[in-house]
Amino acid sequence: MPQNRRSFLAKSGLALLPAILPALPLTATAEERTPTPPYQKWVKFFFEGEWFNELEFLDELQLAHKKRPLKADSYGSGGAVQELEQAMTAVTGKEKAIFMPTGTMANQLAISTGGRKH
Repeated sequence: MPQNRRSFLAKSGLALLPAILPALPLTATAEERTPTPPYQKWVKFFFEGEWFNELEFLDELQLAHKKRPLKADSYGSGGAVQELEQAMTAVTGKEKAIFMPTGTMANQLAISTGGRKH
């Protein structure tokens, strides 16, 4: 039989058989393991941050409000956004900072200015 990739892989798999066979009785007589408790947290690949139902979300908002009262704001003026922009101007030493809610929006702004200084 000519040597090709498939026959090579089949033969190489058989070569491991003598090493595996002595271990088979160990796995067959192993003690029954207790089942692990279900996880409390989910791993989510479709959403960033915590996932709350409506009541949990209201509880979290109330906790956040107790720690630091929420201020009304509209995009670009007042409230937490303005505080964040002021903090970033202090950190960077620039005269002004602007908050972009997404990286896509920040990239669009950077591309549209073309790196020009304004």
